[in-house]
Amino acid sequence: MKNLFLLFGLIFIAVSCSRTSDDDIQKNAYTDVSTDIYIRDSAGKNITGSTISILKVNYLGSATPSNTPNFLVASDEKGEKFVRVFLNSGEASRDFAETQIEWSDDSKDIFKAEIAREKAYYKTVTKVFVNGTLVWEPSQGQNSARRTVTLQK
Repeated sequence: MKNLFLLFGLIFIAVSCSRTSDDDIQKNAYTDVSTDIYIRDSAGKNITGSTISILKVNYLGSATPSNTPNFLVASDEKGEKFVRVFLNSGEASRDFAETQIEWSDDSKDIFKAEIAREKAYYKTVTKVFVNGTLVWEPSQGQNSARRTVTLQK
């Protein structure tokens, strides 16, 4: 009798572990939208986090506004500060998503990200525009593993 319960238990575990539904995939969706921004003055000095900082990040055209922290200030391997912004990943029916950044110097920039979607659960940024100007794409010889943009303020 013990062996029968053990057999049913093993069959149940094997059947349960082999099923993957679309709902499970959606819960484990992968979205790669982080973009690192270095801010420099006219002399080329990095002023990220000292002279200028982010006040607010707004997801434009999104059905649900972002109420979670969507940026952070960090330092790279050389000790230079940058702002990592998690850009708007957009709605499923759009190829572009816009993010407005309000800076402490009263300026605003619109980041427009081209989003590639593979199936319903994988999104990644393939191009970044700032105020209508293309500033990043992997084919420009830049490191596609880390999206980096430099702004002059």
